[in-house]
Amino acid sequence: MDRYMAGHPFSALCAYDRSAVDAEALAQLACLHPCTDARTAGFRIYAPESARHIAAVAGELDVSSRAVLAPALERIELRPEGGEVVLDAADVEFMDHVSLARLGDWAAAQNAHLLIRTRWSGVARVLRLLDIPDVRAEQLP
Repeated sequence: MDRYMAGHPFSALCAYDRSAVDAEALAQLACLHPCTDARTAGFRIYAPESARHIAAVAGELDVSSRAVLAPALERIELRPEGGEVVLDAADVEFMDHVSLARLGDWAAAQNAHLLIRTRWSGVARVLRLLDIPDVRAEQLP
């Protein structure tokens, strides 16, 4: 639905009674939308407009998002295409080494390679330094 909404005149409104949804579940739900005013997760992972990417991620992947990242990846059930998952990370403002390692663990569990397309040159450097298998970075202009 996110992919359709990105390229077509369509909008949706999700409404949850925050008092009826625990904070962890709310953070997991909020991070799965391309646009949200919820700051609970610190990042968003969603279907991108471009068919060149399987998923897009935006925001910050750091200590504040660690508890939500792994469950969010499991929840969205990304399917590798040709043994690879291509992640549009052009709108990621920061990605720490622990998040990169978790993405590597996720890729290994999927028996897939992960390509992270990002504007930040530091991602490739961290991947090399930590020797994280199954993950590579491609720097965007």
